[in-house]
Parts: sequence; structure tokens; C-alpha cells
Amino acid sequence: MMRPLTPLQSKTLALALLVLVFVSAVLALALPMMAVHRHYDAAIEQLVDRMARYRRIIAMTPGLKAGLERVKARNGRKFYLKNAAPALAAAEIQEIAKTIIEAQSGKLTSIQIIPHKDDGGYRQVGVNLQFSGSIASIQKILYALETRQPYLFVDNLSIRSRLMSNYRAAPGAEPEYFVQFDLTGYALIPGAA
Repeated sequence: MMRPLTPLQSKTLALALLVLVFVSAVLALALPMMAVHRHYDAAIEQLVDRMARYRRIIAMTPGLKAGLERVKARNGRKFYLKNAAPALAAAEIQEIAKTIIEAQSGKLTSIQIIPHKDDGGYRQVGVNLQFSGSIASIQKILYALETRQPYLFVDNLSIRSRLMSNYRAAPGAEPEYFVQFDLTGYALIPGAA
């Protein structure tokens, strides 16, 4: 059995219950507000960090623009063929090769166009060359072709002697060799990304 409470005990119990209800109400409101506050603090910290990174990137802009201007000043297009159309680019390579071969006392036998290949914003254009010349002129021709602008590349090089194995050349006479290779260059495709 329970005994009835005295008036002082009942007032104390009522006051304790009131305090308990008040603390519960405060906690019920404060805990979600603290969670929201923590969430927004983390979001603000992320945004401040992102803003600092953006400011560092923006601070690099003058240096990047200066570097871009230096690259533009180097004129990178000079390393590519002038014409992007396959036939015109092949004609450009033929003219370069013919001029160099004839300047080095080589005898051009034939030139055939190789089918072009597109790769992204670049077009590979090539020709197959056949000529004859002395070993010294062949060396000069190959050096001149690979060290000029626009850049040209020698592939599938084949050098064969025209003489029989038992042939003895006269003193001071250089034997001629038959040379065949692919000569390719690259052109920028207009409008390609």
C-alpha cells in the first residue's frame, strides 16, 4: 500500500516533474538544433576550403596565361603539314622529298601515296618513296628529311645494293644503293577537338 504524500512532498514532486518536463522540452529542441548547427558548420567549412582552393587557382591565372602565350609564340603549327586535305598534304610531302633527294644527288624512281589515317584531331599522311644514290647521299637525304619542319618520319626503310656480291668497285667510285621507305607527316584536322 502506498501512503498519501504530505503537502510538502507533493509540492516537491510537482516541482521535480515540472523541471523534468522543462529539461525534456529543452533537450527535445536543443539536440536537433545542435545537429543542424554541426551540419551547417561542416558545410561552411567545406565551402571555405573550396573558396580557398579557387582563390589559389585564380592566383595562378597570370602565370598560366604567360605560359600559354609562350606556347603560342613558339608556333606549334609549323611542325605540321600546311594542308589538311589528304591529297594536298601528300603532294606537300612529295615536293619536300623530291627537292631534298635531287639536292643530294639522289635519283628518284617512284612516289606512291599511302592511304591517310585520322586519329583524333590529327591526320597522318604518307608516301612511299623509291630512289637510288650513294651511301653518303642517302645519309644526307634521310638526315634532311627527318630534321626539317614540318616534321616528317621515315618508316619501313629498306636499303639494297644493286651490285653482285663478287663485284669490285674501281678505286674512288662509290656504288649506288636502292632505297625504299615510307615518309609520313601529320596535319591538323580543321574543326577537330
